[in-house]
Amino acid sequence: MECLNLKTVVLGDNIIDIQNRAFANCINLETVILPETLLQIREEAFIYCESLKEIYIPESVRLIEWGAFQGCKNVTSIIVHENNTYYDSRENCNGLIDTKENMLIVGCKKTKIPQSVTKIQGYAFMNIDDLSKLYLHKNVSVVKHHAFYHCDNLIIYYEGSSIPSKWENLWCTEKVQIVFNVKQN
Repeated sequence: MECLNLKTVVLGDNIIDIQNRAFANCINLETVILPETLLQIREEAFIYCESLKEIYIPESVRLIEWGAFQGCKNVTSIIVHENNTYYDSRENCNGLIDTKENMLIVGCKKTKIPQSVTKIQGYAFMNIDDLSKLYLHKNVSVVKHHAFYHCDNLIIYYEGSSIPSKWENLWCTEKVQIVFNVKQN
């Protein structure tokens, strides 16, 4: 799809599925209005939509596949409809959470990870180069591959005393710093 001039997308009420890579690399896309009829957002649907500012997930969405919002580095607001039973943004965390798994699947530069989150999906914070600090609670026991990929200015303040064994080897790049034994205020 040629979309360099695309800035706003309003999807009609007849749309129930956004296909793989439907808006991939629409680097100037700032606003997407998803219909309340939407059921699925497929793999990498909005990958590298670098100008996207906000993600709003309607109540109807039942499936968000891996990497749907990967590389959307300028998002500052992530909100899920309060009646969605599959996904949430609990405690106004500015993150997209798989409710059943308690796994943060998409983060942004303003995400605050709730204590109830135990996992972070791979590529959740990919390319957010102005993400400078993030607090992780001890109960974040799983961090998937490249969760903080190309977050080169990031300092993670972690409540634990060492990296848990279920944090995958490539969970970040070498530029990410981690400070242990820090409690979030």
